Amino acid sequence: MPILNSNLSKKWIRAFFDCEGWVYCKTHQNRSIGLDSVNEKGIDQIINSLNKFGIKVKKRKIKNRNLFRILIYGKDNLVKFKKEVGFFHPDKKKKLNKTIEDYVKTLWSFPKGKLKRKRFVRDLLIQKIRIKKPLYLRIISKEKQNLEEVKKSLFNYYNILSKIKKQKNGRGFIYYEISINKRDYVEKLIKEKIVSDFIKRK
Repeated sequence: MPILNSNLSKKWIRAFFDCEGWVYCKTHQNRSIGLDSVNEKGIDQIINSLNKFGIKVKKRKIKNRNLFRILIYGKDNLVKFKKEVGFFHPDKKKKLNKTIEDYVKTLWSFPKGKLKRKRFVRDLLIQKIRIKKPLYLRIISKEKQNLEEVKKSLFNYYNILSKIKKQKNGRGFIYYEISINKRDYVEKLIKEKIVSDFIKRK
C-alpha cells in the first residue's frame, strides 16, 4: 500500500475492497466484511489504516495456504466502514446496507403488572437458563438492558443476588451474562421448578 494522506488512503482502500473484498450476512447471526490477500505486509498496512479510521479489524492466516484474511465484525465497525471507506461496487454497497439493517435490538418485553411480570420472568428463566456445569447457571443476552431487568426480578421474586458481566466470544462479538453459582440460590430455583433437580445429583 502506498504512503497516502487520509483522503487518498480511503479511496485506495475502497478500490481494493471493491476488487478483492466481500460482504457476508447470515441474518441475525453472522455479518462481516472480508478480504483475502497473499501480501501480509499489505494486509497489515490496510489494518493500520482502518484502525486510524476507528475501524477494528481481525486478521487471520488461512490454514494450509499462504493467504491472509481481514475480517470486520460488529455493527459499529460496519457503520464506520460504510462512513469512512464504503464501496463503489453497487452490489457490495447494497449488500452492506442490508447487512447493517439486519441488526435489530432484541429487547425482551417485560409486562408491567406484578403477577404478569412474575409469570413472564419465570417462563423466561425456564427458557433462557443454561447449565454450564453443576451448580453454575447462566443467562446470556446481546442487550445489557435485558439482563438488568432479569437481575432485578431475581432479587424481587426469589431473593437471589446476581452480577452482570460483559463477555466477548471468539469472533469478537460482545454479549452479557448473568451467572448464578451459589448452592442456596440454585436450590431456590429447583424448588420453584425453574431448573431440574438433576443438577443437584451431579
